[in-house]
Amino acid sequence: MKNKLANKRIKRKKIIRTRQEKIVLAVTTAIFIVYSLTLIYPFVWALFTSLKTQIEYRNNIYGLPEIWVFKNIGKALSTKGEGGTTLIGMFFNSVWSSFVCAFCGVFISTMTAYIITKYRFKGSKLFLPIALILQALPLVGTMPAMVGVVKTLGMYDNPLLFWIVWCGGFGYSFVILCGYFKGVSWEYAEAAFIDGASHTAVFFKIMVPLAFPAIFSLFLVSFISAWNDYFTMYLYLPSYQTLAVGVYRWEKIAAQNGGTPVYMAALLLSVIPVMILYACFQKTLMSTSLGGGIKE
Repeated sequence: MKNKLANKRIKRKKIIRTRQEKIVLAVTTAIFIVYSLTLIYPFVWALFTSLKTQIEYRNNIYGLPEIWVFKNIGKALSTKGEGGTTLIGMFFNSVWSSFVCAFCGVFISTMTAYIITKYRFKGSKLFLPIALILQALPLVGTMPAMVGVVKTLGMYDNPLLFWIVWCGGFGYSFVILCGYFKGVSWEYAEAAFIDGASHTAVFFKIMVPLAFPAIFSLFLVSFISAWNDYFTMYLYLPSYQTLAVGVYRWEKIAAQNGGTPVYMAALLLSVIPVMILYACFQKTLMSTSLGGGIKE
């Protein structure tokens, strides 16, 4: 009890800052407030636009709606995009495709990072520097070759096989997990080997649980990235309608079913799942310190 009271008293103590520190803090706070407003304003404008009629939108683009038209949300949900897919269908397409792509991508990166970090073989130390170099280099020029490979393997415009594109194993997740596994002691594995555990059992029953905070954080980041990725889906799955691709192609169709307000309603609906996901796991996503077990 005494320790808890002492900790509370320490927390209640006011932080004494110098005049220079106060000025720097005030300027920094003002800059971030302005920056936050620039990020929030487009969403607020889209919200007000989605509640207008097309005529009111043309006459008063930046003002508040005089008549709040909530039926635009219903129109957005019922309007069919290319291929006859509604916004709800696009939502389910995005959910399962984003989950599969994120899960497979992070799982392959986890296995690759674990093997390269914990098992020594010729050339094992070269993989991480190569991965870092690949992260720094723009790879847009490889798109034609990548499309050719995907078509040759029969994965082009095939949603059941497209997830393999995400399973490179040497992306951002690989770099982060390499640093994490380096901090996990090999003593856990040695103790398991003495008890007769196999290499597979050590990986799934010991290493994966220890690295789960990092794996889960990377899964969330990958899921959001796959959810928002319209370029990759648009390039490799031209006839498949995820939410990002569908809304991107949906503008012309929305013009015939309520115009810009309906289109803005569809955009806001497509953002809501990501906002909910971030609100639920913001501490996990923003956490910069990932703890492990015994450090080497």
